[in-house]
Amino acid sequence: MKHIFLKSLIASSVLLAVGCTSTPVHQFDNNKETGEPILTPVALTASSHDGNGPDRLFDQDLTTRWSSAGDGEWAMLDYGSVQSFDAVQIAFSKGNERQSFFDIQMSEDGENWTTVLENQTSSGKILGLERFQFEPAVNARYVRYVGHGNTKNGWNSVTELAALNCDVNACPSSHIVTSAVVAAEATMIADMKAAEKARKEARKDLRKGNWGEPAVYPCETTVKCNTRTALPVPTNLPATPVAGNAPSENFDMTHWYLSQPFDHDQNGKPDDVSEWNLANGYQHPEIFYTADDGGLVFKSYVKGARTSANTKYARTELRE
Repeated sequence: MKHIFLKSLIASSVLLAVGCTSTPVHQFDNNKETGEPILTPVALTASSHDGNGPDRLFDQDLTTRWSSAGDGEWAMLDYGSVQSFDAVQIAFSKGNERQSFFDIQMSEDGENWTTVLENQTSSGKILGLERFQFEPAVNARYVRYVGHGNTKNGWNSVTELAALNCDVNACPSSHIVTSAVVAAEATMIADMKAAEKARKEARKDLRKGNWGEPAVYPCETTVKCNTRTALPVPTNLPATPVAGNAPSENFDMTHWYLSQPFDHDQNGKPDDVSEWNLANGYQHPEIFYTADDGGLVFKSYVKGARTSANTKYARTELRE
């Protein structure tokens, strides 16, 4: 699950990143930086698939794909009515590890086809979208990707596919795959992997209880506690808990101790709070305090020091 999370995060960022979409070998005269949103197909079909169906070709998610093994297997977009197109944009599964081979065909009626791009090869350098352009524009309702495998095997695996018209839609210069684009995507992926590694290390610290605001224990700071004597029972507690009071100013804490999810002293055990500290006003802003309505608040977290070797859970609890 952790690997899937990182893969999804990287793929989403690559898809959204400026300059990480790609490849005519030169600029066409109608290329421009901005334009109308691309059309959404009304149906997506394919000659076959392995369970990764063609519906995944237009979902803005580079972690999903259409996959089919064999030369000539195809996936088709139906735009519902005849439109004018002069380019397609495609993202390839493992697009930075291998080159994919394909043709693009277009048709007005789904029976008579024109091959507008033949013997095409992806860059093999990026995960993001690659643009393949042709001229003149072609009127078509159906757009078909015909796969011829890749440099490693006979599978056709495409993560995103759409047709566009550069007279209408954005076809910016940054969509050409250059060494700078490849380097930028590689740097971004490396940075995200490093950030994920740091996040995992931080989670390890959470499990060890190395987190949270420092705990201030009254008997070690502001009060002289003679723990050899019995604690006096409080006699002046309010009938109704008062907001702003420490927990021991609202409730009798003289027979309780508090187990916390911290291990600030790093002894491998939760940092417990004795009845002496509780009775003398101990509170903690994250896990044990009085709420604005006077209620006593306990909070615990998924990660933290565990109360024993036989439990998987971090706890904040009063024990008598």
